[in-house]
Amino acid sequence: ASMGELSEVWGEVNQAAGAAERLGELLAVQSEIRSPSHPKPLPEPPRGEIGFHDVVFSYPSRPDVSALNGVSFRVKPGERVAIVGPSGAGKTTIFALLLRFYDPKLGTVTVDGVAVNEANLAELRARFAIVPQETALFADTIAANIGYGVGEASRSEIEMAARAAFAHDFIAAL
Repeated sequence: ASMGELSEVWGEVNQAAGAAERLGELLAVQSEIRSPSHPKPLPEPPRGEIGFHDVVFSYPSRPDVSALNGVSFRVKPGERVAIVGPSGAGKTTIFALLLRFYDPKLGTVTVDGVAVNEANLAELRARFAIVPQETALFADTIAANIGYGVGEASRSEIEMAARAAFAHDFIAAL
């Protein structure tokens, strides 16, 4: 039985070693997207202005298929904008270009009047907060899930947060 256990553990060790090697390879990859040697400073405080000016983009894996073709829009400071459309319409691509995970083939993407390819990457990305589409729920109570980020949230704080998220009535109905 011990020999059987040992061979099973050895197999798991080999799998872990292979995974660690692959992680090392991924961490060693240098991105083609880098900060310019003399970046333009983004204005302080941030204004919250975003611009896409005649942007054309295709993903490197599918250079013959346009993900965006001549996209132009401006989001003014304080304005709320929703980007909607079917799967594959370019919603995620807009954010990938905005955060400069890729550069457009043509056109310009700007944040607070500065072209993203002229800004420091860390400074640019620090201006954004992303809320993922997939929610992470823990196998616990609704209250524990709502209060998770606070640590020691009181019952009244959790209830206020639920009301602010327009979830209180739904939760109470459960």
